[in-house]
Amino acid sequence: MTVTRALWQPNLTSHRAPLLSSFHARAREVSELALPNFEDLHDWSIRETGAFWSSAWDFCGLKGLQSEPHYEHSVDAMQARFFPNARLNVVETFLKNADDRNAITFIGEDGRHQRWRRARLKREVEQLSAALRREGVTKGDRVAGYAPNRPQTVAAMLATACIGAVWSSCAPDSGPDVVVTADCVVLDDDLIKHIKECIHKNASPRHVPALIVSVGEIPRTKSGKIAELAVRDVVNNQHIRDLSGLANPQALDNFANLPELLI
Repeated sequence: MTVTRALWQPNLTSHRAPLLSSFHARAREVSELALPNFEDLHDWSIRETGAFWSSAWDFCGLKGLQSEPHYEHSVDAMQARFFPNARLNVVETFLKNADDRNAITFIGEDGRHQRWRRARLKREVEQLSAALRREGVTKGDRVAGYAPNRPQTVAAMLATACIGAVWSSCAPDSGPDVVVTADCVVLDDDLIKHIKECIHKNASPRHVPALIVSVGEIPRTKSGKIAELAVRDVVNNQHIRDLSGLANPQALDNFANLPELLI
């Protein structure tokens, strides 16, 4: 096994300790208790969960509307709920204080470094959200981002949320063989070539899919999930015994009639 140097490691001594100390002081004010050490702070956070999480919201500067309850307990820790009725403005929270402080540190696989200041991130989000609106994207629409892990992808996600649309990440980092679009764009050879060139240039060669095809409809289960296994069986010319779980079994015909997939 080859041991490589870590691309980045957090500095746990520079500013995190003062932040925790500041929150500790805030908790003393809210609780009106001495809370002389972190163990007492922890005990208070367990006894007074509502007050603790409300204080954490305010201290972190989250933009939105708090609403009780602040915390709903569950025996199963994974089922516990935090601020179940609150409304959080993710974009405003991320883009507040658009100054010269660092917002994103990016280190690519090829060693390239990028730093985006908060002001630049806000500017990129504003420009991208305006471009999405010009394309007709509105609240409730879904935007699928076929993009690698880069600062531009973060900006695109925030720009989508700024409109009230839903961001769906289709990260190509696993190097997919086939990308399928569902009747959202008209693919021709020139567009497919352009897409591949952009991916090759802005990501890496391993991110470029072998095929990009378009179908009229994606087969889904009745719960809304993509029926990947059924599609695979159709492509491999295998019989599907039970179609009762599919909401639109006729959509499988789209893949049976795609000779490009028979490789």
